[in-house]
Amino acid sequence: MIEREMARLERNFAGLTSLNQKAGAMLVIDTKKEAIAVTEAHTMGIPVIALMNTDCTVTDAEFPIVLNDASVTTVDVVLNALLSTYTA
Repeated sequence: MIEREMARLERNFAGLTSLNQKAGAMLVIDTKKEAIAVTEAHTMGIPVIALMNTDCTVTDAEFPIVLNDASVTTVDVVLNALLSTYTA
């Protein structure tokens, strides 16, 4: 069981070991569900870009994008638009 847990932790966090600086921003879907990550980002001074529903607090993100965060199609469209803008 310990080996499975170690493999899970390695899979989830191995990419963080090669970071030389903190992230310039963090993108989350649903700040209510990801409250711990949002709090940690604010503590570290990392701006939060958030796709959030109306049940979330807009002030939890520096760059809120209010939409139906339960709709996979809606989230997919917005993420693809953000990705194409970022890589352009």
